[in-house]
Amino acid sequence: METVGGYTQEKVHVSATNFTTRTTVTALCVMAGLFSPSKQIFKDLPNWQPIPVWQNTSDFDKAYLFIDPYLASQTCPRFGKVLWKAKEMIRKPDPIKDRQVIYKLLQSFTGDPNADNEECASNIFDTLHFQDLNGLPVPTWATQPQPQCKNISLYPDLLGAICLESFYDTIYPKNEKYVLQFYAGPIVNSVQEQLKINSNQGEEKYRFHATHDSTVFALLSGIGVEVKSLIEPGDGVHCLKFTERTPVQ
Repeated sequence: METVGGYTQEKVHVSATNFTTRTTVTALCVMAGLFSPSKQIFKDLPNWQPIPVWQNTSDFDKAYLFIDPYLASQTCPRFGKVLWKAKEMIRKPDPIKDRQVIYKLLQSFTGDPNADNEECASNIFDTLHFQDLNGLPVPTWATQPQPQCKNISLYPDLLGAICLESFYDTIYPKNEKYVLQFYAGPIVNSVQEQLKINSNQGEEKYRFHATHDSTVFALLSGIGVEVKSLIEPGDGVHCLKFTERTPVQ
């Protein structure tokens, strides 16, 4: 952040999706780490300065709507139809033969007879993953090698692979670009527009937007980057505008 320097509201703009509180908390935490004050501001609090986070209607960030097909339908009827179709697909029993042993293990260990599809496997992975990230014990059945699966553990390997595929099947099914445009189009366009802003028109030097893993996935896919692993908490995309040309040697 050397090119930005100390925080001022004119130089730094911070926003977050208004769908959940956690995106706002993420923005506040990141700003607290990036812009610590040069002197103590509050007598009985850590060395911290308040930085405003703008909650918006996310007109440029629609990928988060994949969480709620009904909300997507209210935003854009065509987008809603696309999302309902994708959700129906990942909720059907998984037809891939090689995965049937995985689902039988999940049904046995969790006691859920409906654990036979991508969405259910992804939900189980999310639960285990956030237990792991927060230092809570992960069940032994999830981490131990499974002889029926070439001694590969359910967590993180087997379930993580299914979870990643469920992202593709929901946000970018069969690499159909017309579907991706609903998720990635608005935010890719917003990034392009913001990068076109001439830095001489004002003091703004830095923009930060806190959002969801689905948005990061969609943005990367929208600019042609193949996502080969799950988007983790803290991951993001850094976009730079170069104002000076470097001579080619």
